[in-house]
Amino acid sequence: DFTLDGDRVNRLAAVKRVFHDFVAGQGTLPGRPDDVIGLIAFGGYAEAKAPLTLDHGALLQVLDTVNIPRPVTDSRGRVVNEQLLEEEMATAIGDAVLMAVDRLKDVKAKSKVIILLSDGEQTAGVAEPQQGAEAAKAFGIKIYSIGVGTTGSAPFPATDGFGRSVLVRQNVRLDEATLKMLADTTGGKFFNAQDTQ
Repeated sequence: DFTLDGDRVNRLAAVKRVFHDFVAGQGTLPGRPDDVIGLIAFGGYAEAKAPLTLDHGALLQVLDTVNIPRPVTDSRGRVVNEQLLEEEMATAIGDAVLMAVDRLKDVKAKSKVIILLSDGEQTAGVAEPQQGAEAAKAFGIKIYSIGVGTTGSAPFPATDGFGRSVLVRQNVRLDEATLKMLADTTGGKFFNAQDTQ
């Protein structure tokens, strides 16, 4: 339900483009050449994709590997990874925040920031988002949370019975209250991004 260069794209593609432009500098964004930046992806579990680094070229290459989990089908078209796919499509916000805090807590820097991009709500993981917020606050880390999209119905790619790619509408819920709480608890800010601008 987002567009890039006039083409419809999924939310992850839009977020990846904005993340790239934010780090490397593009258009009105100056880039972050002097900032160490890491990357944690989170679905059903938080996964450290890139450590804190000034090698932004390598970081952006790693960003390209972040993808939405896809169903794996057998020769009859049956999904064989249904349970794993369901787990990977969940959202572990609290775990991701705690992992980011662990990475940042001992860094000597003028400021420490977590930029949390999410289009959903906490549906998986061990830690609750409130625990992540309290840990970040304890170490002087601000969270800038960005809610991508809105609550309601959004088109998702799927494969129909004939193997064709189609868009099906699914209900999505953006938990703005949690994202605002994360920002407010740590002295950061919350933003709602309903388009790439």
